[in-house]
Amino acid sequence: MNKIYAENEFTMTKALFLEGSDRVNRAHYGKTASRVLLVLALAWLALAAFTFSRRSDPTMLILELVVLLAVAWWLVFSLPRSRSKAAWRKVSEITGEESPRAIRFYGDRLEADTGERTITLPYEEIEETLHTRRLLILISREKTGVLIKKDAYTKESEEIVLGLLKNERPKE
Repeated sequence: MNKIYAENEFTMTKALFLEGSDRVNRAHYGKTASRVLLVLALAWLALAAFTFSRRSDPTMLILELVVLLAVAWWLVFSLPRSRSKAAWRKVSEITGEESPRAIRFYGDRLEADTGERTITLPYEEIEETLHTRRLLILISREKTGVLIKKDAYTKESEEIVLGLLKNERPKE
């Protein structure tokens, strides 16, 4: 099982890292943010109904809507982006601003060499596959993420990798 079926080598940059991190945040954090915003919107609607039923001045209601929209902007755009940038600072302190990555795909697992360590990830532990314009992102049950640059295959292609993830071996 030591045959390399595909290989991917690239340099991790801030732009690539943020692209991947933003996609993961949208997939995971976005669900939580949506729920919080839904609860806030429902609370505001209930308050609006109460305000109008009592024929009260809607000035405070308008101010609360502005605050609600500001919180929504912060939850959806600002917080995830700042979390991605903070994660990049931690990663770049360890590996440097631009670090080489090599991912090798075997019959039963992948091995990602980050320069500082090697991550071994059996395919059956991969829980989620996300895509961006330039990246394939694999996320394990333990929430370990592996970024793979789509145009950086030095051996074979993304189709082979996706097949391996589905437990389909290429024909010899």
